[in-house]
Amino acid sequence: MIIRTLLALTLQTAIAAAQDQQAKQAPNPDQLRADLATFRRDLSLRQSDIERLLELRIRHDFGLPIDSDAEVFSAPFAPVVTNGKPVERQQAEADATVSVLQSRFDTMQQQVDRMKAANLARGQKQTHGDEWITLPVAGAGSAQGAELAAPVGEHGLAAKTVGEPLQVHVVANLGPIRGQIDGSKDHMQVAAALFRAGQALAEHAENLRQQGQGAAAQPCDDAAKERLQRAVTELEETTSQQNPPFPELFYLGKCRELLFRIAERRDGLSLRNDTREFQRREQEVRDPFIAITARDVETVDGREQPGAFGRAAQTALEHFRWMNLHRGFAPKIPLDSITWPTQNLK
Repeated sequence: MIIRTLLALTLQTAIAAAQDQQAKQAPNPDQLRADLATFRRDLSLRQSDIERLLELRIRHDFGLPIDSDAEVFSAPFAPVVTNGKPVERQQAEADATVSVLQSRFDTMQQQVDRMKAANLARGQKQTHGDEWITLPVAGAGSAQGAELAAPVGEHGLAAKTVGEPLQVHVVANLGPIRGQIDGSKDHMQVAAALFRAGQALAEHAENLRQQGQGAAAQPCDDAAKERLQRAVTELEETTSQQNPPFPELFYLGKCRELLFRIAERRDGLSLRNDTREFQRREQEVRDPFIAITARDVETVDGREQPGAFGRAAQTALEHFRWMNLHRGFAPKIPLDSITWPTQNLK
């Protein structure tokens, strides 16, 4: 056990010397030579101690007499010194430095957490829901005061009262911009964002029409059309090339489909009014999906079948065809007026 302790101490001394030599930016040659000489003397003494201990162990194992007054160690252990400082002192200084740095880090982390919480609270206060909000039109309807004071419903509309329907209009719900907006050169990502915005506005316009607010739905349709046209412009550069990527083609078809529906509502696009224009717009919608189905083909078990984008394009084409044929269908009897058998059991 003593031998292992001595070897560990010798190894620690060598490691401390190596670390001290690496830590110095401009080592002093004289000091290095003095430290090396000290280490060599100490190593020589420890080797003689090891040999003496080994001899005593052998004499003890063979039952030979051992002088109890004999000096086992040639010299007492002295503190290891590197660069003029004991290792224990250097360790204490390093621990103090680490403690100060940890304290500064904890303080800065607390400041960061407080700033994050403040920014989150500020962002929640500035958030007012959707991009577009619905406001009542002053002076519209026969029960103006009651309608204006009515509570806001699920879609931001005041509840209807007895009398004429409340007239509303839609305004942008954009707070002040508090930062630099960096543009993107990725036409696909820009077009996708514009498509989602146009789709949301078109759905909001449809909800307004279902609530009898046709005048309020028109600005939403106009805003949706403007975003979709910009999305088509973003995609033109990529889709006009030979063999364009499938995602760009798919978004192009979906943008044209939404523009087709808006034209049906706003511009009177129909087979009855203008057959040639209706068919031209229909073919514009189909072209990107047909291009995808023609190219996205994979072979499975020796048979060719559409790939993932090909199947999606076929589904989009079938949905577009079905809507053109049956979107005007309405049941003769309103479904809400039917009493189902299960209702009588409640």
